[in-house]
Amino acid sequence: MCRRLRNRERFELSFVRVGLAALDPPYAPGMTCHTGAAVLPKNLDVRIRVFQHGDHPAIAEIFTRAVHEIACEAYTPEQCRAWSDRAPNHEHWRRRCELKRPFVAVADSQMAGFLELDPDGHIDCAYIHPDFQRRGIMTKLVMHAVETCFACNVPRVYVEASYCARPLFEKAGFMLVSENIVTIKGVELTNFRMELKK
Repeated sequence: MCRRLRNRERFELSFVRVGLAALDPPYAPGMTCHTGAAVLPKNLDVRIRVFQHGDHPAIAEIFTRAVHEIACEAYTPEQCRAWSDRAPNHEHWRRRCELKRPFVAVADSQMAGFLELDPDGHIDCAYIHPDFQRRGIMTKLVMHAVETCFACNVPRVYVEASYCARPLFEKAGFMLVSENIVTIKGVELTNFRMELKK
């Protein structure tokens, strides 16, 4: 466990260095859901940064709303309730974010989405706020994750995408590996294992 954590710390440091170099200046110091891939409006100022302490309430809200307001287009109410409680779980996301330290997209000073990237190139989860879907923000997050992986000599990026997110990853060049059934709280959901190689 200690070796794993040390490896993660070294990897995160590399990610921060490489990731920050790829960001537009100035830099302000987890199954994927629906994203949308439209071109960003010229008047929408979007910045990607690394998670900061105190971001977790907004991330918890994004996750919950994305599942119940976006994923509900492709999944049943029962599946959505198994996937996420109706109320945001702030403490769960505080602990998770402190460990995962996701990339965060900020649009016009509002948190619009987030993406968790593991040291082996796994996009663990990626969610967009319903108010910002189909505006290209998640595409920007995904491509930032891909560029960061490749710059750190991680040769493959992979994800378990929902029905809603699959088209975005396909447009980004990810290839379908397999269709999977996952069980959450006794309820089965379908997702799609996809990957992009350098």
